Amino acid sequence: MRTGRLLVLLLLALLCRGVADAQSVQRARWWLDNEPQPVTALASFGSFDVPLQGLLPGLHTFSAMVQDSENRWSPAVSHYFVIMSPEAALARSFSKCQYWVDADFAGAKTSAMNGGNVASVDMDVKSLKPGLHAVSVRAQDDGGRWSPAVSHYFVIMSPEAALARSFSKCQYWVDADFAGAKTSAMNGGNVASVDMDVKSLKPGLHAVSVRAQDDGGRWSPVVSQFFVIMSPEAAAATHAAQCRYWIDGDNTGAVTTAMTGNALHVDKALSGLKPGIHTITCLVQDNMGRWSVSVTHFFVVLDSDVLREAMLVGYEYWFNSAPRIQVAMTPAQMLDMDNIVVPIENVVPNKIAGYRFDVPTLTALVPDDVLFGLQVVDDAGNLSGARIDTISMDVPVAVPLVQLRHRQPVTHAAPAAGTIQGYQVAHLGADCIVTVVVEGTDVKADFFDGQGNQLEATRTVQDGVTTYCLQPPAGNLYVLTYDAAGDASENTLEAIIDIHGDVNNDGEVSVADITLLVSIVMGGEVEDETRVRADVNLDGEISIADVTALVAIVMAQ
Repeated sequence: MRTGRLLVLLLLALLCRGVADAQSVQRARWWLDNEPQPVTALASFGSFDVPLQGLLPGLHTFSAMVQDSENRWSPAVSHYFVIMSPEAALARSFSKCQYWVDADFAGAKTSAMNGGNVASVDMDVKSLKPGLHAVSVRAQDDGGRWSPAVSHYFVIMSPEAALARSFSKCQYWVDADFAGAKTSAMNGGNVASVDMDVKSLKPGLHAVSVRAQDDGGRWSPVVSQFFVIMSPEAAAATHAAQCRYWIDGDNTGAVTTAMTGNALHVDKALSGLKPGIHTITCLVQDNMGRWSVSVTHFFVVLDSDVLREAMLVGYEYWFNSAPRIQVAMTPAQMLDMDNIVVPIENVVPNKIAGYRFDVPTLTALVPDDVLFGLQVVDDAGNLSGARIDTISMDVPVAVPLVQLRHRQPVTHAAPAAGTIQGYQVAHLGADCIVTVVVEGTDVKADFFDGQGNQLEATRTVQDGVTTYCLQPPAGNLYVLTYDAAGDASENTLEAIIDIHGDVNNDGEVSVADITLLVSIVMGGEVEDETRVRADVNLDGEISIADVTALVAIVMAQ
């Protein structure tokens, strides 16, 4: 039976923080998605099984709260997890990859990948100018699905910078005491001897920061490393006295055993395991009675008739509902979770909402609870159980731009889920009224000025056509569209740029515009475009208030 035991144990570790002074955790209440279950009595070490059969493929949530022996309930904690469809689960390897430099997607090259998910690439960088560049790669699995593009930066050094061959000195300081920084000369081997007095530091966590200067006079970025000053009481612990460990998240079967020489033998505990990838989780107690945090390792158990060493050769990870990213590693019999470093790149948010627009980088920063999943693979292609967690972060979403010009409609593909399509109206004057007409797939639209400040716009919908009207400040105007309704196809956007107060559209603001506006207020019939220009104060109505506003503009001239 498929269960969520591992996920439950991770959640209980979080939930128990709120009831740490109680004797023990006694009961739990949990639910999948929005279906609460009855209160469950907990076995030893607080674990319980959660059946997952019957769930449809896709994104789900597991929520739980626990009650301690003093009948206090913890807050509820929720985690996301994914049920994969049979088709998605069949993809086991990549067939080819595609790569390009900087934004030159037109010059992208495609390379076949062998069975080890490794591709040989030939990249000519001789023509690149000195400076920062990026190489982007995406891969296609054996199901024909392309992964998101992963980009890595690299530097082409100028001939002058390349002349620097060594560091001449380094500078270092503790915590935030830059005023007390010390400088030390570095020998030809780029090694420096440092003298750091830590006797006056209080017990606790500290950081030492270092930067180096090359023989061209340029300082490197600062690198910081953390270290701990132990209290005299903590330093009295000389060895690990005992260990508690369990296999595959089964905390109910945890074993506590004495340690000799800081070593632990677990051969008997592994003897009954089925072939495949497993985990062992352990924590140790020192001779002062203090327990460490738990550490989890992956390992492989082979069939008894297989005469070879079992090796873990890589892992797969994914964010939200995006395709998996496969990473090869040096084969090893065990893999420490702490040694897995995953770049948080090319994440597609679950929903576009509440974001900030950074104009210099053309990036929207979207707050999201990002689902992260990871599985380890052995040299026979077997996958471990999935480790699932959520990361609260601002997801950077690149905003590609299309230029909008006066009365020149632009048709473009509607933005896919989790993406943003941007449009720019450039070099506006100080007295312009901009009307943006959106036809096609229904999308949401936000407006920003050149500094990234969001602007208010009047929105009207008629016969399936959405019209936005606003008076932006001088400079550039950005229109960001997202959340396409239904099956996204395409949109047509048109910008109509009018001089503020030019009701008759003759290119200037004069008494003639006042005369026409008064006629409209008195009930005169005009075209819809003229009525849009007649709303001088942009309140969505045409009234005597617009006449007053227009008279003020003419008098100011």
